[in-house]
Amino acid sequence: MANLQGDYYEFGEAEKCYKEALGIRRKLAEVNPRTHLPDVGMTLNNLAVLQSDANEPGEAEKSYKEALEIYRKLAEVNPQTYLPSVGMTLNNLAVLQSDENEPREAEKSYKEALEIYRKLAEVNPQTYLPFIAGILNNLAVLQSDENEPGKAEKSYKEALEIYRKLAEVNPQTYLPFIAGILNNLAVLQSDENEPGKAEKSYKEALEIYRKLAEVNPQTYLPFIAGILNNLAVLQSDENEPGEAEKSYKEALEIYRKLAEVNPEVYSLDYAFTADNLALLYRYNLINRQKSIHYANEAVRGFAPFIDTVPFAAKWHKVAQAIM
Repeated sequence: MANLQGDYYEFGEAEKCYKEALGIRRKLAEVNPRTHLPDVGMTLNNLAVLQSDANEPGEAEKSYKEALEIYRKLAEVNPQTYLPSVGMTLNNLAVLQSDENEPREAEKSYKEALEIYRKLAEVNPQTYLPFIAGILNNLAVLQSDENEPGKAEKSYKEALEIYRKLAEVNPQTYLPFIAGILNNLAVLQSDENEPGKAEKSYKEALEIYRKLAEVNPQTYLPFIAGILNNLAVLQSDENEPGEAEKSYKEALEIYRKLAEVNPEVYSLDYAFTADNLALLYRYNLINRQKSIHYANEAVRGFAPFIDTVPFAAKWHKVAQAIM
């Protein structure tokens, strides 16, 4: 019941149910710890996830740490069964610590989880290699945010290598992860002034998402548009305005179609891309008529959001200035 209520955002009711279940399981564990302590740990972990989603980071951290303490004790007796739970809880805790701007604590938690999953993968690679790759990606994002590009690139590349191997057996599951990491890596490479590498990474990600979109366009077309927009920014910065124009236009057409079906989600993306095109025509390709045309598209796209989305008001003014 608590899981269902959490899914429907009834946080207060879900928390109440979890805490009631926790109280019962604690009492049962006093009598029979071997049987019921795992249930206490699981309930604490679920409660922590709920508390994190409900923006109660202090309570979530407290719950995660108690769950972690329980799983560590259980793993001393039965490591094969409970080390995965230790690793999972550490990863969840690391995500929370990262969100709460505790990068050193988060890094420590990620690295301990990574060490656990590496050992487990020696015995069962098919089960635990995906966990290693996921944590490496999380760690790379943290390292990039902490201005450690060399470490971030190393983590991304190891995660990429793992996902490539997994995709050989199960492409439908793991190709999206490859594309996502390639995009993250491209952003990092662009920030580190490696435009050639960044372009290569973007284009490989784009190729993967195009194939995935043939089967599931509703899911993957937004990713194609996002990467095309990133690629266009890179191409513009590298004085390739013709290539940037082509990438922006394809992204704009995708966002236009998506916004027709779901305007609340995609109208801003359409407006931003139109604004970028307007700027490209004004300062790089020097075509005032086209610049005004796309600025007008951007103004119309931003207009419904200027009172509710602060940055929309800012870029609405930018588009108006171009006109």
